[in-house]
Amino acid sequence: MKKVTFREWCSGFSLVTAFLLSAVNMFLPPVGDISDTVLWYTAQAFFFAGAGLGIDVMIDRKIEGSKDP
Repeated sequence: MKKVTFREWCSGFSLVTAFLLSAVNMFLPPVGDISDTVLWYTAQAFFFAGAGLGIDVMIDRKIEGSKDP
């Protein structure tokens, strides 16, 4: 079983908080209106998670590629 790294924990946490914050804000008054600050945070969280996981995948592929003869 693979050990979950700190980068993966941070990426997962940012994804979960982005989804939760967006979902909760949909039901707060005014209903259906998401404020600009929530959209800004959600975009930043998705960007951070994508960058963190993307870098991790790229590094893993480079390491695996260098092992092949």
